Amino acid sequence: MKLSFEIGPLLTASLAARPKTNSTVKAMFTLKPMKNAAQPVDLEIGLIPESALNYEMIGGPVRATTPSATQSNKVVWASLRATGPRAIVAQGRDPVLSPNLIFQAKVLSGSQNSIAYGQQSKITDAAAKAATNVVDAVASQ
Repeated sequence: MKLSFEIGPLLTASLAARPKTNSTVKAMFTLKPMKNAAQPVDLEIGLIPESALNYEMIGGPVRATTPSATQSNKVVWASLRATGPRAIVAQGRDPVLSPNLIFQAKVLSGSQNSIAYGQQSKITDAAAKAATNVVDAVASQ
């Protein structure tokens, strides 16, 4: 149970831009070492059912493993787009999306399985800059 609470904040995505129906956007998750786990934890990150009504993860859920206690934070990316008839808007100082974009993860740690939930995803300058760097790195390969 403690592990699900520790993972929850890691599932709050930072987006590079507002999702649209005709283009994809990058969602950034920053995974940190788990204090309440003896070893790295496997995650399968997807949309909560309510968010799946308005958004789609391109390629399905993202599988990732948290860093070990001796490793630094790890960034994991997901691509998504809007699917619903409602326009996606971003409001506030730290723009949260409406309709809400919230992720969940199946948490696999040893023989224990649980589900953890993130909070509302936001558009951030850090994600926009990092997404540009990811695109530039892929283009130069």
